[in-house]
Amino acid sequence: MNIKDELKNIGFTQFIAFDLETTGLNIDEDEIIEISAVKFINGEYHSNFTTLVKPKKNISKQISDL
Repeated sequence: MNIKDELKNIGFTQFIAFDLETTGLNIDEDEIIEISAVKFINGEYHSNFTTLVKPKKNISKQISDL
């Protein structure tokens, strides 16, 4: 069975996948710096959205290099 059939069987004919980039992994100290979303219809790419978010702290070189 292919991915399109599998998605149809579970009722996911349209969905959006989100990705968040952060300044680190500590929920108490680190912040979101980028948000992206990709919309799929019938298992195929449809459109996307990406925006940068201004964190209140400096972004480390290690995170920038990623």
